[in-house]
Amino acid sequence: MYDLLSVEERELRCYNYFHSNKIETREQLRENLQTNPIQGVRVKFVEEMFSDFQEVKKQQEKRLVDSMKDSDYHQTFAISDMHIPFQDDVTLRNIFDCLVNHQPKNLVLVGDILDCYSISRFSKRPDRMRNLQEEIDIFYRTMKELKKYLPNTSIKYCLGNHEARLEKIVLDNPGLFGLKNLKPEKLFRLTELDIEFQKTKFVVDGFIYYHGDRCRNASGYTAKAEYEDHRMQDGLSGHVHRLSNYYSSYAKTIGQWYENGCTCLLEPDYLNDPDKANWQQGFTVIDHYNGVNQGTQVLIQDHTFSYGGNLYK
Repeated sequence: MYDLLSVEERELRCYNYFHSNKIETREQLRENLQTNPIQGVRVKFVEEMFSDFQEVKKQQEKRLVDSMKDSDYHQTFAISDMHIPFQDDVTLRNIFDCLVNHQPKNLVLVGDILDCYSISRFSKRPDRMRNLQEEIDIFYRTMKELKKYLPNTSIKYCLGNHEARLEKIVLDNPGLFGLKNLKPEKLFRLTELDIEFQKTKFVVDGFIYYHGDRCRNASGYTAKAEYEDHRMQDGLSGHVHRLSNYYSSYAKTIGQWYENGCTCLLEPDYLNDPDKANWQQGFTVIDHYNGVNQGTQVLIQDHTFSYGGNLYK
């Protein structure tokens, strides 16, 4: 009996089958074929193709490992705008699972990690009131737990405008000036947590991580403004709670800046219509290799996202 399909068509069907069903072992293959055979392709041919598929996959993985060995490849994850105690715990759990899976060289907390709501100059709703110590305690417990699973990751923290409310208190009350324990690195116990601290920004491998002070009315406009403010240097910022990127090409060089999204709850109760906030949850991963910085933005929808071939939900 002759096969009606060409060899190329049978091979294509097999490879699509292996990928779509995420077949990793022969046992999985046999189980799947029993309930979901490949139309027009004999089982023997499928098993032969699976051997080829495994060999190709093994070679691809080896090439990837070898290429990383030959370069200075590493990753930096950037997270911003948690606004503790108004953080989205489900979203953060999924992000932390992703961090643990990838074990990046750096994790940069790009400001507004704490909301500092109780010391805001704005009017406060009684049902939203928290105290600052509660925010600090949540932050400390979260970071202490995370560091257990990221033993080789350098965690860095730069301030946002919400944490800057602490400095405003000192400026408004000069008698407090000089109290060491009111400095963020002391108050937030960053030294104890072995978290590096900078007041404004970090520069990692020539890439800027900065909370930001620009806020434009549409996604991408803020990224453009920050890029121009930083004299066309690559970087990212938070602050606007939106995901976007801006690219600029000049003299064979591509510049880039990213709006980093947020990880707080998406229904701000100080707006009559929360949809008008135009916020998106997400984060950015910067791959550093051979002097190149390449960003990947991860959009989170309903606490769920995909990155690195894995689904987090």
